[in-house]
Amino acid sequence: MYSFSSNLQSLRLQTGGTPPSKSWSLCDTEKLLDEALATTLSGCQVLALDCEGDKLGQQGGTLSIISVRALLPPSSSPTTLLIDVITLTRSESLKRFFALIECESVQKIVYDGRMDFCAFFYECGVRMRNVLDLQLADILSRSARGQSIQTQNRRLHGYLDPSQVIRERSMYAQVHMLGGMASCLKDHALNATPKGSIDHQAWLRRPIHGKHLSYAAYDIELIELIYNAFQQRGYIQSSLSEQSERYITLWSDMQPQASENNLYRSHPLLPLEILVQGYPQDKECNGCKRKLSRGSFPPLGSRYCFVCHAVQANMTKKRRGRWNGGRY
Repeated sequence: MYSFSSNLQSLRLQTGGTPPSKSWSLCDTEKLLDEALATTLSGCQVLALDCEGDKLGQQGGTLSIISVRALLPPSSSPTTLLIDVITLTRSESLKRFFALIECESVQKIVYDGRMDFCAFFYECGVRMRNVLDLQLADILSRSARGQSIQTQNRRLHGYLDPSQVIRERSMYAQVHMLGGMASCLKDHALNATPKGSIDHQAWLRRPIHGKHLSYAAYDIELIELIYNAFQQRGYIQSSLSEQSERYITLWSDMQPQASENNLYRSHPLLPLEILVQGYPQDKECNGCKRKLSRGSFPPLGSRYCFVCHAVQANMTKKRRGRWNGGRY
């Protein structure tokens, strides 16, 4: 067994000035994790959280590393804890940490926590509670920043045929393109060094390469950067907690398989009725299999919600592209 706990790795974030050095600490023994629970995480009220693994949250996937950083109360020497789930599986210290994940009084800050929730829920039997998902806050901030319906539709142009979006604009009034972390940073003028790519299968190997540990820690720094900016700009609204709960638990009815088998749920669009719920939710969509209100469906008795209609349009666009490319 090995530990980087004494080798604190500095990660630099370019934010227009010279930020303070930040560090990570690997917890790969019960002693180290217990020490973290008794010190760094003791009394924590707000926690930045991210998970790493191979096929994270999916059937057959494996959770490898949980990255956390205490944001409140603030620390004079903030440290990202990288918890080695594979090494600590079935340990009592990991069970004590999972109690923190389930604790209602500790708020978890994530960026697209859907697969994090699935990994905890299906692999560990743990239900993550009290979450703020910054991916939703990014979407909600668009209207506050003056985004028009035309701009909202233009975000769909890479995914859909632009002429179709213009021609059938009423079909896409409720359809929002999700923003990844990189696009979020760009949209909000938060300058950060690109993360680069990583071999996700390598999360299963031990010892874990330092490059992977730095990658995991850097995700937390980006989450903290976005969270602080959104708080300062008033984008974290009281409704976000309830919206985030609906969002991260999207897969609580069934564990996701490989993305090609989940076309109506694994896509870059915000699922309907996450931000605002309609009532009664008494109509099941034939695509995503979610029960939604009738306002989430096109008129004339369609059995596919507006988002699943967009997914179908994307599949048609792809088929036409292959045909135009001479593949048929």
